[in-house]
Amino acid sequence: MSDKMMYFEDFIKIILSCFLGGLIGQQRQMKGMAMGVRTHIVVCVSAALVQIISIDYNILNGTNIDVMRLGAQVISGIGFLGMASVIKNGNNIIGLTTAASIWFIACVGLAIGSGIYFPGIIATIVIYLILKDVFNLDKRTESRKKIKDDH
Repeated sequence: MSDKMMYFEDFIKIILSCFLGGLIGQQRQMKGMAMGVRTHIVVCVSAALVQIISIDYNILNGTNIDVMRLGAQVISGIGFLGMASVIKNGNNIIGLTTAASIWFIACVGLAIGSGIYFPGIIATIVIYLILKDVFNLDKRTESRKKIKDDH
């Protein structure tokens, strides 16, 4: 692969991770969560960049270093950022879904940065639909909770 082709593909990876991160972040922002569009884009693009660096380093230097090493650090380290969105308020815990979406979007960034486009895109669409509650999961779980609480 020529350097120009590699850099063009890297450009596509960054733009795609920006779009996918923004899609999930937009939904979180619409819900009024502090971690919205910008945070999700930054996390997704950063994770993609980490993976691009890992892969491109091997290509440019002709080495065979484990390209998943840096990505593994993203996966474990992102938990600290996600925990910033979790708040305990009495018996309620707020922000778990946002914490999960931050972790998820980091994984999407790693997938896109690795050039694994289709699973990254499909997973983003699935999670977006879940977060938008297209399948009325909130209503279904609330009705079950009410039934359980009544007994």
